Amino acid sequence: MERLFLALFLFSFFACKPDIHSHQENIERLGSDWVKIEDVLTNFSNEITKNLNNYTESSNTYMLDDSIELSLNDENIIKWENAKKEYYKNTIEAYAPLQKEVSVFIDFWSERASDIGELKESMERGNLDKNSTKKIDELNALVGETKEKITKWYEMNIELNSKAELSTENLRNIYETLTQK
Repeated sequence: MERLFLALFLFSFFACKPDIHSHQENIERLGSDWVKIEDVLTNFSNEITKNLNNYTESSNTYMLDDSIELSLNDENIIKWENAKKEYYKNTIEAYAPLQKEVSVFIDFWSERASDIGELKESMERGNLDKNSTKKIDELNALVGETKEKITKWYEMNIELNSKAELSTENLRNIYETLTQK
């Protein structure tokens, strides 16, 4: 009777424990997705920084000499000031919040990478529990949410680029008009 009780106890103990092999594929895919998304985030952040740097350089290229600016009539001063304001608003001011949001998210993403490492270590030790299953589900959900976030950011970047290019063209045209002799 004791043996039957012990056998039932051991069976129920092991039957209630999550099957490590069933989670192995999930954890490996999660780790792979995590690295791919981290690469996409890093590349996207670099692209935003490059855009900001390019627009900063362009703004320096299209600055009037003091002598030209002092010689402008009121109408041209207004055109020039409006073009500079529009340019700044649609480039540097527009990109800065996106750059900050992506940067903060990359930090968060990097911090959560330790959760993947913990899951892999638990799996290797044969030590997955119900909390591990919950964490796998949570991280999978985060991967899905992040993919949506990245899509939204890329769409936002396209829109920002379009406005920035129009503002750059406008600034360049006014600059060329005002610097012609």
